Amino acid sequence: MRTAVFIVVLFWLPQQLLAQVPGRPRIWWPGDLHAHTIHSLDAAALGGDDVARTIRLGEKQGLTFLAITDHQSIASQADPAFASAKLTPVPSLEWGIMGHTGIHGTRTLVPEVDRTRPPETWNIQVDLTLAGARARGSVVVVNHPAQGDLMWSWTTAAFDAVEVWNVGWVFPFVRPMTRERARAELAARGLSGVPGALSPELASAPEVNSGGCNVQSLRFWENHLANGERVGAVGGSDRHVLVSPGYPTTWASAPDRSLPEILNAIREGRTAVTRGPRVRPPELTASAGGRTAQPGDTLPAGQPVRLTLRMALPGGGLAVIYRGREIVATAPVGPGTATVLVNDTPSGPTWYRAEVFEPLIDLGLSAGDRVLWNRLAAAGPKARPEDLNDFLSRFGERVDEAGRWPSFAIPDALGRFLNADPRRPGHCISGLTSAIFVR
Repeated sequence: MRTAVFIVVLFWLPQQLLAQVPGRPRIWWPGDLHAHTIHSLDAAALGGDDVARTIRLGEKQGLTFLAITDHQSIASQADPAFASAKLTPVPSLEWGIMGHTGIHGTRTLVPEVDRTRPPETWNIQVDLTLAGARARGSVVVVNHPAQGDLMWSWTTAAFDAVEVWNVGWVFPFVRPMTRERARAELAARGLSGVPGALSPELASAPEVNSGGCNVQSLRFWENHLANGERVGAVGGSDRHVLVSPGYPTTWASAPDRSLPEILNAIREGRTAVTRGPRVRPPELTASAGGRTAQPGDTLPAGQPVRLTLRMALPGGGLAVIYRGREIVATAPVGPGTATVLVNDTPSGPTWYRAEVFEPLIDLGLSAGDRVLWNRLAAAGPKARPEDLNDFLSRFGERVDEAGRWPSFAIPDALGRFLNADPRRPGHCISGLTSAIFVR
């Protein structure tokens, strides 16, 4: 017995001491916070994958953490395949019938809104439920807040991050929000005229009509930042079938890839997002008053700020740095690893973030390819897996044949095509950072 205790202490104590060492160096860990298996009814109906294959696909993409976010289900956690030596499985679920959140770190089901109670109570139910999940140690992410019939209308601030990048940047299968769509959705939910049924942070999203729902989700996130809330930006592949996890990739800055460290990084906003796991995250730092901050950190107000953005763009591109919603620097960068330096003096509390763009690469679409793509785009969320499989078989990188459908990685040219950004004609979005705060 003493020998067993000694062995436990021998392995446990150094880890505990290491976890308490201040200033442990952080590195970037690539992962995906939004993936479904056959334990989600919609994924199962499409011919989705079991837990074992989903995790194996994440491993093949080089991910170091993967959240399985089945709809209102934690069944994946009981599967013996919910384990890996190469990546950290994150116990999660996707919560919500009227708008979705990823609840990460939970090993128990979270009760849904009780819709037998009056609609006037639903908003407070959402707030209390998510606040309770956070109090139990879970990390809450609002998923695709501006996505049509799944729009996140609630006024709660009980969340840690916003999924600003869901699937492709302007993916045609997901329609952006309009005021008419928002009103129709509220009516369909029985919430027309109910106070608090549409958050002001989402209500202004339709003003941004230069892209898809991800651009509007960015606006939703920025509106919460403007309220003084400290919430991070993340991405999620929302994988159901065909495409491997990791498109886009959420990067977490942490000392190691243990579950507590990954959850803490997301909770604290130490995150960046790129269009795939082969694209390095842009690294933004800000210095003021002898202190240097990274995303998730805070600098004191009233001092000049020195901003440094480092990125690796093999084909060159464009760097954009924001103070709040204002662009403070736009700089073309050449091929390779580039650094952009900016001096700025904020007039008051604000935040800084960055986006990086790359030029598009011609896919060489034939007339038949364009017909297929246009059919996929016109079908929207009702697109047939058969059509998507045909398109990916032409342009994707087949990596696994074990399920009902093959699974594909996204090569560079296709990744740029799927993330074309109309805000920057001729470019795709390569990556973005969470916010550095000035308070």
